[in-house]
Amino acid sequence: MSSISRSPSGKWWVRWRDPDGRQRTKTFPKQALAKQYQTQLDARLLEGTYIDPSAGLITFAEYAERWRKAQDHRPLTEDNVERSLRLHVYPVLGDRPLKSIRKTDLQAWAKSLEGRLAPSTINVTCRYVAAVFNAAVDDEILATAPRKGWKPRAASSKEVNPPTPDEIIAVANEITPRYRPIVLTMAATGLRPAEACGLTIDAVDRVAPAVKVDRQLVTIAGKPEFGPPKTESGNRIVPIPEWLVVEFDAHVDEYGLGPDSVIFTNTRGELVARHQFGAAWRSAAERAGVDATPHGCRHAYASVLIEAGESVKVVQKRLGHKSAMLTLDVYGHLWKSSDESTRVAISNAYDDLVCSPRVANAS
Repeated sequence: MSSISRSPSGKWWVRWRDPDGRQRTKTFPKQALAKQYQTQLDARLLEGTYIDPSAGLITFAEYAERWRKAQDHRPLTEDNVERSLRLHVYPVLGDRPLKSIRKTDLQAWAKSLEGRLAPSTINVTCRYVAAVFNAAVDDEILATAPRKGWKPRAASSKEVNPPTPDEIIAVANEITPRYRPIVLTMAATGLRPAEACGLTIDAVDRVAPAVKVDRQLVTIAGKPEFGPPKTESGNRIVPIPEWLVVEFDAHVDEYGLGPDSVIFTNTRGELVARHQFGAAWRSAAERAGVDATPHGCRHAYASVLIEAGESVKVVQKRLGHKSAMLTLDVYGHLWKSSDESTRVAISNAYDDLVCSPRVANAS
């Protein structure tokens, strides 16, 4: 337990041994303050909630890097975490001691990102910051996390307004011929751009026909390489129209296959980097007068399925969403209102049963 003594200079010392057996001392100008600290200290020592006062002096960046390197992240996630912390967190919070950061500091930092980053990007970055503070509490560097009770501003609605098939084809007709089949692939399958660019010839089933999605291109240190789908549910088989198989064959005949038999390549015959296809898309979309990103092909695909009467579960499976709730969050507004159909169904079931006795009684 702790003890209090007076120093030759007239100040008051609180002395104790920490759980590791190290002698600790803290100085106070008044005895009352020393006794108050002693009471709190002894309680923490007895409860096992003692935190080394000097531990929280480590800077956010130093501890966050220690946390980041200890995580078992997939390469793409590891790259995203490193980039998010380096670009969006460390410039503001990196040099601050962990124990000095308050909830209001986090609120101000998150607010400073608004207008510069998409709401979804802000929320993901905030989750990384929260994970760092949670780890600091688990490591007994902090007693509590300052982010407790703090929530970043909710992202804007996920509902989308998909481009039409005509708009997708307009972009396909404007983009460089080498990338045209990528646009058609995304439109016909709902694959994400990284999934379409990572499609290999052995993933094409010519009998069904269909494509097997079991990989995508991920950007690591600025270079594309093969990686697993975004989520486990991203592993899927998607039916395709026969004309898309013809497009594949014509493309391979003209340009050949790329590394590991990938179907689509850039002008150097290498894997298509995200920024390369993105730049080509933006230029083509501007010429076509279409306000949509490459991801718009995925949205257009979903809207076509929904218009055709496909169920939520079917759309979820085709898109590789991990839950039907996610599908509904993004595309729920595209399903037609069932007010009239449910009204008719109930009327057909009950009208005769309810109305007939009344008609008979009235007569």
